[in-house]
Formats: sequence, structure tokens, C-alpha cells
Amino acid sequence: MKLTEKKGITGFQRKSNTMSKNKTQPTLHIRQVVLDDVRMLLDWRNDPLTRKQSRSSEEISWEMHLSYVTNVIEGRVPTRHLYLVENEEGTPVGTVRSDASDDGYIEISYTVAPGSRGKGIGSAMVMQFVEEFLDGKKIKAVIKKGSGPSEAIARALHLSPREEESAGGTDGIPLIVWRQDISMSIAIGARKIGYGEPSFIIAEISGNHHQKYEEAEQLVRAAKEAGADAVKLQTYTADTITLNSDKEYFRVSGKDQPDTWKGETLYNLYQTAYTPWEWQPRLKKVADEIGILLFSSPFDDTAVDFLEKEVGVDFYKIASYEAVHIPLLRKVASTRRPVIISVGFADKEEIALAIETLKNNGASNVVVLHCVTAYSDTPRLSDMNLATIDDIRVRFRVEAGFSDNNGGIVAPIIAAVVHKAVVVEKHLTLSRGLGGPDARFSLEPDELREMVARIRKGEREGIEAALEGIGTMVDVAETNGVVNYGPASPQEAENRIFRPSVWVKKDIKKGERLTLENIRVARPSHGLAPKFFDDILDTVATRDIEAATPFSWDLVST
Repeated sequence: MKLTEKKGITGFQRKSNTMSKNKTQPTLHIRQVVLDDVRMLLDWRNDPLTRKQSRSSEEISWEMHLSYVTNVIEGRVPTRHLYLVENEEGTPVGTVRSDASDDGYIEISYTVAPGSRGKGIGSAMVMQFVEEFLDGKKIKAVIKKGSGPSEAIARALHLSPREEESAGGTDGIPLIVWRQDISMSIAIGARKIGYGEPSFIIAEISGNHHQKYEEAEQLVRAAKEAGADAVKLQTYTADTITLNSDKEYFRVSGKDQPDTWKGETLYNLYQTAYTPWEWQPRLKKVADEIGILLFSSPFDDTAVDFLEKEVGVDFYKIASYEAVHIPLLRKVASTRRPVIISVGFADKEEIALAIETLKNNGASNVVVLHCVTAYSDTPRLSDMNLATIDDIRVRFRVEAGFSDNNGGIVAPIIAAVVHKAVVVEKHLTLSRGLGGPDARFSLEPDELREMVARIRKGEREGIEAALEGIGTMVDVAETNGVVNYGPASPQEAENRIFRPSVWVKKDIKKGERLTLENIRVARPSHGLAPKFFDDILDTVATRDIEAATPFSWDLVST
């Protein structure tokens, strides 16, 4: 059967009258709408459930509907096509509409006849229509947020939510544009990271090696054996991440901090937690030999140079605290490698600036991770706010994932299976009983293995199968929470203090110019935000300034 060709969508050649790839689908016939169908279509359109799921929830008048269908049938809207779908008995079961858009996509929408709901007709007719008439064309759909059946069909078509339509629905529910577009996916070696791909699972070693190379290597091997896709290091020293000062600014306090951290200076804490740089090329060689990707989070420019020249990483991770370290983001972006960035403490404006900085300086492939950083061994599921993953994807038009700095595996499973987190990151330790700076909220190898297996099962069979025996749909609802940017709990608000800021690194005399020799970006966050660092350089000190002083505007003349 050859459909009438119209400007905007041409060359529609039917392949067959049935779905050739899936014999379990109903046998359907698709034809163009004729005037005799108009009254029936109006009844379907004004059905309460149809209106609830449509862009406009208002009833359509006979006159308006007749004019609309007539114009389509007679070709007065050359970019629009309207089709009736019938079952094998010839009974009408629904409609499919296609619209050629100015952006090069064909937008599809559908209506299921009230008497045909609940039979899989919607999915069957849309899939058949796309296969028979839109094969090879770029498609999109505009779906009301939270419309489960339509979202399921969109996923089956390999569409993914990309942006919120500015107009919105007449009932105030946001409309989300889903596109068949893999431009936001990134490739690392043979592994593609993106919506619709298996979740990319990262095991974070952090300081759980207890300064023993043998343990670090065991962790790399344990990550591989557990089924992780990658293992992550951290590349810093105490001197590159903070200042060696015992001023109160640099002492860890706060009731929710781990007991092993309280009272310590940041310098001493990082001395026990850092991964010796001489280990890192060796660990990369081990990872390459056993077939697991190894990469790292740098914390200053020297770490980036080291990872490029001595380790040879294929991609980078930016820690949540460093999401505001604009000079570091520029340096990492200049490598032109893919970047995964956690944004646990950042507000919307800070996230937008971070993404803009990365992309404007060479990092075209960016994945943004919602990060819960309470460092709790017994986290509250209500603090997870996994709805933020979906919002990141739409709001910032990037791939989105989840970094969980807490104990347990329920939240990351839900993030991967329900919220389609393209990346999931968890800390790994050989045994929490060994202690260490991150031990209490890290997974042991058997737990990581279980998490990976359950995520893979969920990707095949759904969330209930993934959570069998460890969680329920109540947990799914609780972890959804609300869209939240910035701290989601008192613990996270307390931890913002560990973000970097601008510091005086050596004594400065009044009248002295500020240079890279006397100021720097370092943790913690008592000084000006790092985004102002370039503005401060080459200004003149208005007074004598002692080393380890947090920088503020009143210290310079601009």
C-alpha cells in the first residue's frame, strides 16, 4: 500500500500489514483518516481520560474538530498526517498523528479508543506505525510529565526526555519533549554511556586502601569481579587540596562528621586519605590487564597534567565539592576528554556555570550526577530526591546519573532502573571493619556485586524484580522525593564547608600584587568563590595579609 505523499513527509512506503519483528503484537491495519471518521474521532478526543492526557484538557467543539480534520485530509496542513488504526476485524482502535517539525524531527502522537484501552494497543500501533512509515527518520514526542504509558512507549522507541516545552499543558502539568537523539551520549572506548544504555557503574576507591598499595590493587580487582564498569581514584595530595594550617578554619567540626574526622586538620586528614601518585600508573596497568576502565578525580592543575602524562586516563570525574572550582573545570575541559561531574551541593546557577565552563573550554561530552553527600551509613530514603536526576536531564540537556555517598544499595538501584541514571557511583572497601575515612558508607565487594546484579536484572525485568527481597514500591516513591538543588539535609548543609575557595597561601605585604605565587584555590570554603580567582589576580593588597587567610574583596583594591 502506497500512502499519498505530502510535502514535509514523503516516500512513506508500507513494508507490511503486520509487525514483522514481534509476532506477539496485535495484527493492525493503518489507513488515512476520511471524513466519515470525524464524529467517532471527536468522541474519542473528548473522552475525559483522553483529555487528561492531551496537551489541552479542554473539550473540542464539533465545528473546530471538523475544520481541523478536513484541513488535514485535504492537504491544507502539508506537514501533518492523521491515520486511523483498525484491528484485524476492521474495528477502529485508535489514531496516530505525525507532524514534521522545523527542527528536522517528526513528532508523533496517538489516541487509543476508549473501548480498546488496557490491551497494549497504544504501544502496538505506535511501534507498527514508526516501523512501517518512519523508518530511518528522527522522531520526537511531547508528553505530559508523569504519563506512564506514553513514557513507556517513548522509551521503547529509544526516545529520551530532553527539554521542557515552554508552553506547557492547559492544566499546568509540564510537557516534556522526548527525542530520538543520541547526541548527548558519550563513548569511552567501546562503552557507550547514555539514556537507554546499561547504567555505567563506577566503584570509587577513595582512601579505602589505608595507604597500602596491595589493598588498592585488591580493590581494583574486586571492582572488576563485582561487575563494575570502571574504578575511580582521587588524584591529590594534602598540599594540592588544602593548606598546612592548624587555624580553626582548617579543623573538622560539626556533629554529623565521622568521629574519625572530628578535630583533625584537613591537611592531616588528607594525608591519610590520599592515593599516592606513584601507585596510579601501576593501578592503571592492572586495570587495563583485567579489563576494567580506570580514571580519576583531579583536584588541581598539577593533577590533570599528571593524569594526562603519566597515567593516561580516557575521561575525568569532577567531585561535588569541586563543581564550583571554575579554574579546575577549565583545565580539565582543555584535555577535550569526556567529563562526569557530581553536583551535590550546587544550586541551579552553579550547575549551569559548571556545564557552560566545561563545554566552552573543550569538553563537549558531559554527564551530570545528582549526588547525595550526607556520608550516612543509614541514610533516609526521603533525602535521596531522585526526581532531580530526571530534572537535570531536561533542565540542562545533558545525560544524568547518580553518585551516592551513603550506605546501602536500594537508592542506587532505583536511580538506575526507575530514573534511568546513566552513571551510578558508589564507594568500595574491602571491609568496613578495617576502618578508614570513607569506610562507614562504603560497600563491601559482595554488596557491590549484589547491587550490580540487581541493576542489570532491573534493566531487563523492571524495578520490582530488582528490589525483590530488599525493597518495595513504597521505597521507590519515597526516594523520588522532590527536585532539589543544593543541600537536601542538615548533614549536607554542614558539608558545604569543604568546598574550595580563594586563600592567601603565603604572607603578603601591603601594596604587593596578587599572583599565583601568593594566592590559590583550596579547601575549605571560607573565602571568595573560585569563579572570582581570575578577577583577583594582579590586584594590589590594601594591607598586610597573613598566610592561610580566607580571601575577601576588602583585602584588595580593584
